[in-house]
Amino acid sequence: MNNNKKENLWTEKELDHAVNAYFDMLVLQLKNEEFSKTDIRNKYLNTWPNKNVYRSRRSFELRMCNISYVMINNKLPHLHGYLPAQNIGSNVEKIISSLILKNIHRIGGIKDYDLVNNSSDNIDNGSPTINFSEKKL
Repeated sequence: MNNNKKENLWTEKELDHAVNAYFDMLVLQLKNEEFSKTDIRNKYLNTWPNKNVYRSRRSFELRMCNISYVMINNKLPHLHGYLPAQNIGSNVEKIISSLILKNIHRIGGIKDYDLVNNSSDNIDNGSPTINFSEKKL
């Protein structure tokens, strides 16, 4: 196991893979369909985009908790069983936010969204937040 922090950072491609796994499970959860988090996790770990880096089951689970944190923080549905983990870097949070935007259509109901820099709400780090608004037909 490599303890060099820089070499252990997740790439955007890996984060995209994780967000896709998250949304695969979230879609099933929202449809009230049974699924195995373990099976989906294993499927994604077995098709990991970065073959030079080993991601453990625990690392994957923690990343799912980070995604839950971003989802909850933006008042979006989240996966039950993945409690929000706030220990997420601002750059990673920005990437996850943009990947959520890319996948949001998969859960339906949210018709309009944009990434904005809301400096009054983010005084500490100035990081962008996702503003979602639901349009009623």
